[in-house]
Amino acid sequence: MIRRRLLRPLARNRGALRIRPGRRRHVRPCAEIVQSWLDTTPWLPDLHTLPETERWLRRVLFPRTKVRVAMQDRTVAGFVAIDANDVVQALYVASEMRGARVGSALLNAAKRLRPQGLRLWTFQPNLPARRFYARHGFAEIRRTDGDNDEGVPDILLGWAPAAARARDAEEIAA
Repeated sequence: MIRRRLLRPLARNRGALRIRPGRRRHVRPCAEIVQSWLDTTPWLPDLHTLPETERWLRRVLFPRTKVRVAMQDRTVAGFVAIDANDVVQALYVASEMRGARVGSALLNAAKRLRPQGLRLWTFQPNLPARRFYARHGFAEIRRTDGDNDEGVPDILLGWAPAAARARDAEEIAA
């Protein structure tokens, strides 16, 4: 279980939010954000420790994806990671910053990186995330009954820019 003192306090009304490329120095704060969410989500099994999460970010996620961090002053408020196949592999926001449009800023950064469209997986029980992604134009592609490490049912969501959706609608109508 992560201790709250590991997370640096954030204030929603401090300096402007900036989206920057993720660097090695951001791995630890990003791992703290992920682990805090894992530790406080009651429907997820307790599978990973903070050192394991940090190792996964350092060895797998950061080297294999484009990571963008949301910085407020000098503190990581959240991050997003997109792989070469246009899949959002991670989007996490510090608990203190949820509801402060950090997630929206990160998702918009991901859309700018992959304007042709994005896909992502979210857990079926994660209703706040599902509502968030729906507000941002993501639609359900398919569901699984828990074919993942956690064994929790999940949903594949997709986003396409308006021009692509209109083109697809025309092709279906033709």
